[in-house]
Amino acid sequence: ANVLKYETNRLKLVKLKHNDYINETLRKNNINTDSNSKDFNCEIFNENFEKAFDDYYDVAIKEFDEEIVKLWNKTVNKNDLVYILGDLALNYSSIYDVNDLISRLNGNKVLVIGNHDRYILQNKKFDKSLFLEIVDYKEIKYNNKYIVMSHYPIAGFNKQDNGGIHLYGHIHSNKLKHEIPHAYNVGMDVNNYRPVDINNFIKLDNLCDIKTDRHSNI
Repeated sequence: ANVLKYETNRLKLVKLKHNDYINETLRKNNINTDSNSKDFNCEIFNENFEKAFDDYYDVAIKEFDEEIVKLWNKTVNKNDLVYILGDLALNYSSIYDVNDLISRLNGNKVLVIGNHDRYILQNKKFDKSLFLEIVDYKEIKYNNKYIVMSHYPIAGFNKQDNGGIHLYGHIHSNKLKHEIPHAYNVGMDVNNYRPVDINNFIKLDNLCDIKTDRHSNI
């Protein structure tokens, strides 16, 4: 599966444009694209167009992955502790590529398992040693804040009424059907495609005067 086919907004990180790639590929293969010409063959055109369409995503995902590595390493130092809140990879076939990409990311990494991670974790060739820890759920205390981390957003999380904050992924936007007080989406789609310093969420939470019981009907 290629995530760019479903998350087309991520193509903004890819310099190679879809139409440019398809047109160039058709030109290189001497495929007539003029439907008004006498020698235009619709079947040949469609076959080559569909192949070029799919091939584009194979090329684009590699460029996208490299951009993610660059942004990550500009943000994270080698000795930083990083919590990855799930859906690390959607590439289930090339596990060596997954291992290579993870090994190039700065920081000491903890994986909080997401729904897509089950598949790579079942692969015996997946290098689990790249992580300090692989867990379903994580709670820590940091800077006088109780922090609850999971892949899925939790409407009522531990210490929610007593100085706790919740960090989650899974949702590819900041829009939840019901607002969850003291909960923040750490997904890359809403954070400029890079990890966020946990202190930023703590500062934001300290600025927000939100009463949890206001949403007791969730």
